[in-house]
Amino acid sequence: MALSNKEIEDRAVKAVIDFETNNSRQAQDVRNNRRSFDVESTERFIEIKGIERTLSEAGNWRFIQQKSVQLLLKEKNFYIYIVDNLAKGWENAGIYVLNREETLPYLKIAPQVSYTLQIPAKERERFRKK
Repeated sequence: MALSNKEIEDRAVKAVIDFETNNSRQAQDVRNNRRSFDVESTERFIEIKGIERTLSEAGNWRFIQQKSVQLLLKEKNFYIYIVDNLAKGWENAGIYVLNREETLPYLKIAPQVSYTLQIPAKERERFRKK
């Protein structure tokens, strides 16, 4: 059975908070604070994109809200974490970490002022951290 968007989001946030904690950073879920990102960690503002399947199966398209892109453009400590394989539980998720400088070359403007993050398949593995 497919996961709901909320289940995917919740699992992705759990995986990121666990990853940050394991890397000696303090992280907290700030989704309810109406911020332009999902998790605030030690010196990091993290926008999370969760995927039920693997990134290879899901393809390149990850939509990013305009307010997140605006923060990305002005905040050097803004990160995008792509969390995949969430159907198998947050403990088994893969986490791809892109900092501001790594994200900008792949950011493409899409119609209606939304943005997509298009990372070619041959370049994805260099961002995988778990």
